[in-house]
Parts: sequence; structure tokens; C-alpha cells
Amino acid sequence: MKQAPVTPPERAEAVAIASTPCPRTREGLGADLRRLGLSAGDTVLVHCSLHAIGWVSGGAVAVVEALRDALGGRAPWSCPRSPRA
Repeated sequence: MKQAPVTPPERAEAVAIASTPCPRTREGLGADLRRLGLSAGDTVLVHCSLHAIGWVSGGAVAVVEALRDALGGRAPWSCPRSPRA
């Protein structure tokens, strides 16, 4: 049985960057979350997909930091972990 070719990580990242309509950053994501109505002190349960967000400069860490920026450093939030992670 013939295996499908494996895409090198740097190629996969280049494809993700090229398919993202605009750069996603911590600052931009934080502003988007605030526009959606999140504010300091809110309690939220987060379920997100990095794939659905698109390429983010700084990766998952930038997404978490954007949440912290939008909610304030002391707001409670939870993010369930996928069993596949």
C-alpha cells in the first residue's frame, strides 16, 4: 500500500499563512473578543479550534494571551482539553 506524502512542517505553516485572509495577532484577537462583548471579569468557557481561527502569529499562546487581555488577568475561564491533544 502506497503512503501519502508527508508535508514538512514549514510547508504546512506556509500554506496556513497563505490561506489566512489577514494576519491574526494577540492584539487583533483581543480586540475581536471585546467587540463580541467579552469584558474584564466575565466568566467564560472557551472551546476553540486553532485550525478554525487560522494562522496566528504566536500560535496557541497568543490566543490564550488574547483571552486574558480581553477578560482581565484575574477573570475565571476554562478551556476543555481534547482527548486527542
